Amino acid sequence: MMILKSFILGNLISLYMKIINSVVMVGLYYGFLTTLSIGPSYIFLLLARFMEE
Repeated sequence: MMILKSFILGNLISLYMKIINSVVMVGLYYGFLTTLSIGPSYIFLLLARFMEE
């Protein structure tokens, strides 16, 4: 019975870690995408402001 409990617990922990890892990866991916999409336009905006002066 104890072996079964530890086996189930181990599976739950590994599943939990997989879920957390995928959530972290998705968060990093979306953060990277938003940074990339904001980055160039922000640079162009700064360049336009700089050219005006």
